[in-house]
Amino acid sequence: MTQGLKLISPLDADYAEHREAAERQRATREWLERRERELGFVQDAPPVAPKAAER
Repeated sequence: MTQGLKLISPLDADYAEHREAAERQRATREWLERRERELGFVQDAPPVAPKAAER
């Protein structure tokens, strides 16, 4: 028994929504990275503690 695969056309609305969502995620990630560089990272954040050595 084989099942037919549902192919998604680039013209399909679901495909376009997926592409638009990926573009929004990329734009948001770039904006956040740019914002972090501009601010020089968060100044009031607690320092990161080094991981304890495993025994």
